[in-house]
Amino acid sequence: VVQFMDSASLGRAFAARNGYTLSMDRELLALGVVNVGGSFAAAIPTSASFSRSAVNEQSGSKTPLSNWSAAALVALALWVLTPVVRHVPNPALAAIIIASCLGLLDLPGMRRLWRVEPREGAEALITFAATLMIGIQQGLLVGLVTSLVLLLYRLGRPRISELGRVEGARRWRDLAREDRAVRVDGVLALRLEAPLSFLNAERFRSGVVDVCGARPDARVLLLDVSAVSQLDATGVDALSALALTMERDGIELHLCGVIGQVRDVLERSSYSLPPERLWPVLQEAVEHLRASGVEPELDAESE
Repeated sequence: VVQFMDSASLGRAFAARNGYTLSMDRELLALGVVNVGGSFAAAIPTSASFSRSAVNEQSGSKTPLSNWSAAALVALALWVLTPVVRHVPNPALAAIIIASCLGLLDLPGMRRLWRVEPREGAEALITFAATLMIGIQQGLLVGLVTSLVLLLYRLGRPRISELGRVEGARRWRDLAREDRAVRVDGVLALRLEAPLSFLNAERFRSGVVDVCGARPDARVLLLDVSAVSQLDATGVDALSALALTMERDGIELHLCGVIGQVRDVLERSSYSLPPERLWPVLQEAVEHLRASGVEPELDAESE
């Protein structure tokens, strides 16, 4: 893991700097091949080198031939210069390596992470600090656990947006983002913006129930699931439980924007919602409600 993380991070840094693409699969395959082959020759584990890569780039190296040149120079230095350099203190050698690696610190990239997504910036900063203060293996483990915890935190708290109709614009938008969007009497339109799985199924169901409780006038619930790319058995159970709760409260539930793979899961399960309440887009549900006279004002197109 440490070797692959070294190689991957180093490769990505140089790929971004020089404008070429990098295949992580081929990097992992290359590391596996050289380490399996090296094990038959009692070689030490092989990985990318931050310091040597930085020196190579700063020296203008273009091909792997630079590695052979470096190996020849190292052998010559060990043979001829060992009596001279043996007295150089380790801090001086460390300073040489640190100076060569300073150019790999991507401070603009760190600032960009904080600007674009602060949580990713926090992950990078925590991993950097842990690696610097604890060690490489421990730092990578801390970074991995931090990323996993934050990922589970995001997946476990799905965003549920309430949609409203934009007057005169024939579309439905998020009420929190569009000032012109207004609620429609008797109709509650919600959009789930996350995969629905065991990680967030119960929080999703309770969140929708809470929003419905805040709208006692709602007789129809239009649940837009177009952003739901994955659905598991626990998610299906949550949808079934939500349908039963809505039926008990006298609210008609419609699922809108059901994509193909989600529909396949629903068809394979014992989902309790009738097929006639599953709509490929929100607009079709709107047209159905308008035709059935549930809400005469529902003449807006969805977005």
